[in-house]
Amino acid sequence: MSEKDKKAFVLRINPTLLKEIEQWAG
Repeated sequence: MSEKDKKAFVLRINPTLLKEIEQWAG
């Protein structure tokens, strides 16, 4: 699964979690 797919998948479930993942990745 690509990073873009992961983000799209998470965004559908929990936009807040997406922001947390971006912080971890950063």
